[in-house]
Amino acid sequence: MNQAGQPVPAGWKRETNMARTNHGGEKGFSIIELMIVMSILGILITMAIFSYMSAIDRIKLQGDVRELNGTLQLARMRSISSGISHGVAFWRRDGSAKGTSPDAYFVFVDCNNDLKFTDNGDGPGNNKAINSWDECKTSLGYDPILRGEKFKPLTNGNYFTTIFGSTSKDTAKNGADLEFVAFNALGQAMWGISTLVSGDSDIFMQNHHVQKGDNTVDKAGVRVFGGSGATDLLPMSRGSN
Repeated sequence: MNQAGQPVPAGWKRETNMARTNHGGEKGFSIIELMIVMSILGILITMAIFSYMSAIDRIKLQGDVRELNGTLQLARMRSISSGISHGVAFWRRDGSAKGTSPDAYFVFVDCNNDLKFTDNGDGPGNNKAINSWDECKTSLGYDPILRGEKFKPLTNGNYFTTIFGSTSKDTAKNGADLEFVAFNALGQAMWGISTLVSGDSDIFMQNHHVQKGDNTVDKAGVRVFGGSGATDLLPMSRGSN
């Protein structure tokens, strides 16, 4: 009977009881279902982290390449404006693979205008700095940097792979053509007075960071055109480590 005292049809009562029984029997997620969901979330988060780290590495590599390109053009413009040859020397350092002493580069003043970089024998980091171009005459025998200039280290993880055809400091002798480029007063890129940059005119760098199970890395670089001294960014590519 219902609240009004009237009899209730038997079928209706059974349906009501059935509905109550089903409602009371509803359950949440099982442990297995939760574990499956958490596993999927873990995979997605891991993929997102690797993607993020790869993107950060590419941004750092592109930043280093752009800064190198700007430094090359700075040396070229100084050569044209001062009439004194300037250049960029490249310094491969032993700790670059460990990220402790990254490869570096710097602008030098070619005091004797031989369009070569001459080290003082103690390593490029120890070359005496000068205050102005006027001091070049007292600094013959090696090519200094201007006081206040800084060595430009690559971002940790990035390093030079090929510099004008040289794949390591062991394949390029100190002061050799392969580890520097100089610009004459006309802005042309030179490897010595009689050698215009041509052929292997690219400077490549890449990143040490390699994803697990992936032996490919990002590579990028700058191309130097000897006749004009102009430079151009090379598109980033993927290659084997």
